[in-house]
Order: sequence, then C-alpha cells, then structure tokens
Amino acid sequence: MNQEKQDILYKHISLKIKELRSQIKLTQSELAKRLGLSRTSIVNIEQNRHKPTLHLLYEISLIGKVEIGYFFKDIELNEGQSTVSKKTEKEISKKVQKEDEQEIIKSFISFVGSKKA
Repeated sequence: MNQEKQDILYKHISLKIKELRSQIKLTQSELAKRLGLSRTSIVNIEQNRHKPTLHLLYEISLIGKVEIGYFFKDIELNEGQSTVSKKTEKEISKKVQKEDEQEIIKSFISFVGSKKA
C-alpha cells in the first residue's frame, strides 16, 4: 500500500472513531478514561495526528459494541480510486464538532469554578 492510500485509510479510521464515539454518546474524556489514555491522545487520533494501533481499534470496537470491520466500512482503496466520501467526512465532522464544543465549554466552566474556590 502506498503512502497516499495509507494516509486516506488512517483519515477514514479517525473519522469512524469520531462517529462511533458520537453514536455511543461518550465525550473524548470519557473514551480516553475507558481506554486508559489522555483526552489529548483521543483528540490526536480523531484529528489524524496519531495513528491508532490495531489493539486500540479492537478496544474501541469492544466499547462501542461493533465489529472491528466497522472502522473500514465505506472506504475505497482500489487501484486509481482512493477516497473517503466527502459527504461522510462532512456529516461526521459536523455532528461531532458540536459535541466537542460542549465538552470544551464544560471543562472551561469547571476550571473557572475551581479557581473561585
């Protein structure tokens, strides 16, 4: 598999992780805690800065109660055609962005509240 296809594959996997997290209604912090990772690690994986290991995908699939193949659905890596559906990417990003913004606001409020005490 060439580098371009690997990049597309990992981008798709990161989107599917976001999508699954959203579907099971977990925040990045909650998923991180269940995996024994930091929230920053989940952010980096979801933003395709870090590549998840096969073991991590397996653990996420157990938490989300999906088959590991879930992360590879809806992707084309055929010769001459390597794409993640733009529609799929936009739908996932839009849906998850609102949840991430809510989590950031909650964290900020909690931080400000702890400084007042």
